[in-house]
Amino acid sequence: MVQDLKVNERDPPALHKDLVKCVNKYGMSFEAVCPSTQIKKEMPLWYHPGADHRKRQLNNGEKADCMQKNHSVQTVGDGLNLTRRLDDPEHENLDSCECNDCEEDRTVYDCENPHSCAAAAASRLRQILPEWLPTPGADETPVPEDDTDRLPPTKSISSLAQGLRMMTKRADEPKVRPDPVVR
Repeated sequence: MVQDLKVNERDPPALHKDLVKCVNKYGMSFEAVCPSTQIKKEMPLWYHPGADHRKRQLNNGEKADCMQKNHSVQTVGDGLNLTRRLDDPEHENLDSCECNDCEEDRTVYDCENPHSCAAAAASRLRQILPEWLPTPGADETPVPEDDTDRLPPTKSISSLAQGLRMMTKRADEPKVRPDPVVR
């Protein structure tokens, strides 16, 4: 429910049939107005709900498969860890780079082109809207008490499960609510 997946509603996979019916019936969605840096890191990198849909999403393909299978990249935090080498002065922007991280990826994770995977992870992260990317030190900045222009967040969450919302609709509920009776 945290990923932005389109599921075939007519014939969902048998394992997920009841789940898809429930999600569609009750309108389950993920909502977080002020997620913490930790929550942003735990969000899925693939089919991210905060992806910029104006950009072509790179959820599939050779590099995405390598990142998922060989590097075990599943979350935004995993993607950030993979891209860290791009800022390393020992790293060369070549698939034949011999820095420690690239050598480890070749030997331990059986990746043929570690630099390409790191660059693809950086590209995938750029497809996510900036408000959904973790910013170092963002959670540690306190809001001054005399700051009247800012209201405290009303929907802050501390875990992914707290961001799931069910918006139910009853069959007998009118589309427009009537005005309350004045007594």
